[in-house]
Amino acid sequence: MTTSLVTINQDDQTYSGHEWAIILFESPWCGSCKELERFMEKLSLPSGIDCFFGKVDITQNQPLAVQYGVMSLPTVVILQKGVLREKFSGRMPEEKFLRKINQYINLG
Repeated sequence: MTTSLVTINQDDQTYSGHEWAIILFESPWCGSCKELERFMEKLSLPSGIDCFFGKVDITQNQPLAVQYGVMSLPTVVILQKGVLREKFSGRMPEEKFLRKINQYINLG
């Protein structure tokens, strides 16, 4: 099973009700953002892990980008019960991306 990324905005913060949330801050013109988006869509979670996958278009949702201190694209934030655990930015190979996620969420 692959994930599906939910588009979120500053008025919809349902992601904070999940045990884990991985949110990609991106823009339509950002090629590296699209690459990370593909990596996130390919992730599959073992059963029993409550993890929300979302994306935020910063051109439409500046307040949310400011809230999480997004200074460059792409930026990924990992939240645990709505609390920021990690934030990382920039282009990276899929293996490095998976290692960063696995530091918090065991993908198997």
